[in-house]
Amino acid sequence: MNKRNTKKLLLTLISVTVLMYGCSSIKPNHNIVNEINADFKNNPTAAGGKIYYACDSGDDNNSGTSHLAPFKTASRALNEFNKMNGGDSVLFCRGGKFPSPNRNTLFNQKCSANSVCTIAAYGNGNRPEIISTGSPAAINFTDGGAPSRSSGYLVKDLVLMSDGTTFAGVKFFNDVDDVTLENLHIQGFEIGVYSAGANGTTSDANGTNDRIILRDSTIINNSAQGWLGGGVNVLIENNIFENNGFARNILNHNIYLSGKAPFVTSDVVVRGNSLYKSAVVNGKCQGVSLVGHGLMNNVLIENNIIMEDEGTAGLGCWGISIDPGYSSEEEFNGITIKSNTILNLGGKAIGCASCVDLLITQNTIIDPSGSLSAGIHVPVRSEDAVKSRNVTISNNNVLLGGSNASGVLVQGSNQFNVTNNRIDQPSSSSAACVAKRDANENIDVSSNTCEKRTSSSIIDAAVANVVVYPRPTTEPITEPTTEPTPEPTPEPTPEPTHGPTPEPTPEPTPEPTPEPTPEPTPEPTPEPTPEPTHGPTPVDDSASDQSLVDSTSRPDTVIVDDSTAGSDLNGTVVPTTGEQQPSEIASVNLDDYQCTTADSLGHKKCSYVNRGTADKKFIRKCRAVSHDGRCLLR
Repeated sequence: MNKRNTKKLLLTLISVTVLMYGCSSIKPNHNIVNEINADFKNNPTAAGGKIYYACDSGDDNNSGTSHLAPFKTASRALNEFNKMNGGDSVLFCRGGKFPSPNRNTLFNQKCSANSVCTIAAYGNGNRPEIISTGSPAAINFTDGGAPSRSSGYLVKDLVLMSDGTTFAGVKFFNDVDDVTLENLHIQGFEIGVYSAGANGTTSDANGTNDRIILRDSTIINNSAQGWLGGGVNVLIENNIFENNGFARNILNHNIYLSGKAPFVTSDVVVRGNSLYKSAVVNGKCQGVSLVGHGLMNNVLIENNIIMEDEGTAGLGCWGISIDPGYSSEEEFNGITIKSNTILNLGGKAIGCASCVDLLITQNTIIDPSGSLSAGIHVPVRSEDAVKSRNVTISNNNVLLGGSNASGVLVQGSNQFNVTNNRIDQPSSSSAACVAKRDANENIDVSSNTCEKRTSSSIIDAAVANVVVYPRPTTEPITEPTTEPTPEPTPEPTPEPTHGPTPEPTPEPTPEPTPEPTPEPTPEPTPEPTPEPTHGPTPVDDSASDQSLVDSTSRPDTVIVDDSTAGSDLNGTVVPTTGEQQPSEIASVNLDDYQCTTADSLGHKKCSYVNRGTADKKFIRKCRAVSHDGRCLLR
């Protein structure tokens, strides 16, 4: 070996020795790694974009680009959201409280699924509170006029609250895509999260809200609905829904999935949620906890816990029901209801109607107080033109407390597969474990197990095994009225115009919002009553008698607001000179009236035609009188 090679070998050995020593003697600094991770958590930067800061100790005249010089108000910060680039963020300080009486609408086409715009929190402490009063929504992703697609939004780590004067906590309208809502507390609105429809379609907007995610959030104490609406590729996962829909019975829910024609809700997953206290009125649960109406394809409802307190379920307190609820034709294709736990519900635990390719499997239904008339019922309501077929009900465990309840009840002329279900009834029960009512005689129910028990030990053990989610904490609402001028806005118009409709109203008025949602309080909202009725109205369970009125209270001639027409209550009566006072006018079933074509205001004159006895189930008194004198039915 020559000297040059020897020198190279020595240098190589020295280098390897130093490298090995360094790798073995220098330990990674985990504290630095943890600090970096914590910094990312407390100061999310959304793909490294620019950050705008807001804190209640700040000043709206600040630049907002540093946490040392933050904006003060939510309006100022959210106004910046509409102008910033994709990948930028608006962050609110933890521990901050932000009264927000202004009508902030959020629309930014610079954001996208690949360059997400973020609304979140920074710093340490409790999540920031945005306290909304009198607005369409606390977080309102909306553009006016014809739909124009926007996408790429992340909202996380916030508390959204209202004193009841704001319509929705978070709202999507006119084709909003690729949105994630995460770790939110939404409380005190009419609707917690509202995935609304659109004013038709355009060349770049299909009119549906696509790829919407709601996860790891608490939706509590909202008067009408916890979730309302539909879309395509929707995920509702690991949330707590509690005490939503308390403003009225039957028609309100914790989760209301909708697919109002011509739009179809499809590829929806509702997984791992806790649903509790649905439409609790006068101490009783009186509305389906998870309901779906309209046109739907490929919906998976799995691993949810749906429960009420024992003895508090009324007959309308169903667990899960996917069924027709509108005046237009409805059908539901590819519905799977799997591995849910349903405890202490009333009437029906699980139901479906006009369902094709339906699978109900591996669910546990527990009814200690005997409030159910059937554990699983298909079809659960009158069906539209599409009749339920290709139905499989298998491997469910139904423990009944009542003597007159069946574990499974099937009807209709089509062949169903009802197999391997286990039904537990009290020994006093005279009901069939699996009952067929006017059903296809070839439905084989022989492979199901029916057990009669003489003690409550089995059902008690089943109740004890239910894993109950920890109850969420109700956030105290800070009254924004304590500050005479809650938010000094530096510009006269807090949000920029961004659509063909420059008015601050988030939706235009030429046509009613085509998606289904009621307005449970008489206060005006920025859109017309968005949907027809939607409740179980059980096939064999009537509503409260107090909702019925005699046919003598039906007026001979009425003016009806056509934009509110629905299947159960067919429109809002609009009083005119010489008519009865609004509080005296009954709602009408338009099947009993001959109506003119609606005028430019959406009103039509309807004259009563004597067609025999009307169905009193659909005749109800005005719920309230609105600010402009309209009779509100729903």
